[in-house]
Amino acid sequence: MSDGISAFKRKGGAERSRDKKKQQLHESAKKCKSIIDVFATANNKTILENVEGVDDSNDTSDTTILAKKPTYNALKNYENSSAYDSPASSSLASSYQLAVNKINNTVVELDFGSASTNTSTDFKYFKKPKSLTLGEFFDFHPHQPHLTNPFKLSKAFLGKNNIQRRWLTYDECSKKLFCSVCLAFSSEQNIFTDGFNTWSHIYQRIQEHEIIKSHNLSSEAFLNFSSKKTIDYRLFSEHLHKKKIEVTKNRNILQRVIDVVKLIGKRGLSYRGHRNEGADSLNDSTLDHGNFLDILLLLKKYDVVLSEHIDSITKNASENHKRGKGKGRGASLTFISKSTVNMVIDSISYFMKKSISDEIRDAVMFSVQLDTTQDISVQDQCSIIVRYVNYKGIQEKLLAVITVQQSTGKSFSDMLQGVLAENGLDITKCVGNTTDGAANMQGQFNGFSA
Repeated sequence: MSDGISAFKRKGGAERSRDKKKQQLHESAKKCKSIIDVFATANNKTILENVEGVDDSNDTSDTTILAKKPTYNALKNYENSSAYDSPASSSLASSYQLAVNKINNTVVELDFGSASTNTSTDFKYFKKPKSLTLGEFFDFHPHQPHLTNPFKLSKAFLGKNNIQRRWLTYDECSKKLFCSVCLAFSSEQNIFTDGFNTWSHIYQRIQEHEIIKSHNLSSEAFLNFSSKKTIDYRLFSEHLHKKKIEVTKNRNILQRVIDVVKLIGKRGLSYRGHRNEGADSLNDSTLDHGNFLDILLLLKKYDVVLSEHIDSITKNASENHKRGKGKGRGASLTFISKSTVNMVIDSISYFMKKSISDEIRDAVMFSVQLDTTQDISVQDQCSIIVRYVNYKGIQEKLLAVITVQQSTGKSFSDMLQGVLAENGLDITKCVGNTTDGAANMQGQFNGFSA
């Protein structure tokens, strides 16, 4: 009894909704055209209806090629017949499916409106290309199809010692032979840029074309294009080679200058001396040139790169001094001037501060210490030291040294906020500060700590 009741159980709302949608889809499908009707045009319908099988003739025209396929109606009748379902006709079924695929491909090609089977795009591969489309042009060429042509493939497309003529390309639509390199690079017209189809003397004309001047120049241009060597490169190749050597030399010199600057900073020494920094005086080893220049002069004795560079600087400076142009190095780039040293120091400072700031952000919390002292020019210099704890232990790093313009508590507070913001640090993560006992630092109302 329960089985009978379950068999006639009324469908639920969701199931009825699915059945309704399914029925609507079936009804919509019946109104749709078949895939052949959608793609077929008036012309290709005529072609398909007039053909009943494969033609074995030697005609190679586009209409005949497209017609070498069974008609859709014949295949449709065969599909509905009982022979299609027979196990003995499996090979016929495979042939049927292959024929259907060919018909579908043919219909799609017809619908695209392509006059040639070479490509389905609007790019004209047998016209002179623009400079920006040379890559696409030579991706297509050479087009040497293995079809029934009015000439022998091996004799036309292969030269002496069976070397392929990659410049020779064939247009199946116009039935003409072209020279792809002359088409792309030659400024002169010849029979192979216009298209050659006089088949009686084809092999002789091909050999003659290979030795003409315009073809050789076009072939050379193609080789330069293939190796990415532009006209600018060919005209200025020697200049570019010399420039590359000069750049390498300058980098080697600058690397030695940076190493010297790092050594002096590590030892806490001064960089410059009081006098004798002129390049014309570097020949005199008895003078005090300062730590930076004296170390370079010492390395010059054992380093070929530095020796050539400093000797050249000294020679030019001496000649300028004799001509009355004054002392110094002039406007030439020497890599040993105070400007270069200052730029190197600023760069090293930037990377050091970045490294310290990254460690502080990883530690999350930190504290600061501020103190001032006067330098030799009687200017107050405030050092900002940051303390934090990371996996290496307790760290204490000098973050900045700032010249103090005002000594009030507010100016110190503004200065600290500016330094922290410049290094990407959040002041709300600062959990403590250390200062001396001066009123401007520890004052209850106007001091820095307040």
